[in-house]
Amino acid sequence: MNRIMYPISDGADQRPAKIRGWEKLQLRLDWLNGFERTLLELYLNHSASYYRLSKVTGKSQKYIARKLCSLIRRLQSEEYVTILRHQQLFGAKTLEIAYDRYLLGMSARAIAKKRNLSRFKVGKIIRMLKEWLHDKESSKRKGAR
Repeated sequence: MNRIMYPISDGADQRPAKIRGWEKLQLRLDWLNGFERTLLELYLNHSASYYRLSKVTGKSQKYIARKLCSLIRRLQSEEYVTILRHQQLFGAKTLEIAYDRYLLGMSARAIAKKRNLSRFKVGKIIRMLKEWLHDKESSKRKGAR
């Protein structure tokens, strides 16, 4: 029986990227509040399993898994970071809506209810932010050429 041997790297080439990713998550963890922060802290810092987190929260394991994966994905995303880097361009309400949308992943309806605004106004701000981020990304790509 022939076995195919794959070379296994010692991880030296991958370690800095992983460390940077871990440090990035730890630094950005400060942006979260309440349930999301507690859930992610337990998962990252205390190695709590989906099973344990589901028992503590009373939510299903599937819910916990989806919530953690989406939180990690959003924390690693650069959309909210880009908005924060240019926060002087936006008002306080716009920054709150950006937080809810790009970090917590809330819908326009949920943001409107939370912030006591009309859905129309929230939708307008979300569209403006989306267009601004798209323009920022386009100019970044053009500058790289």
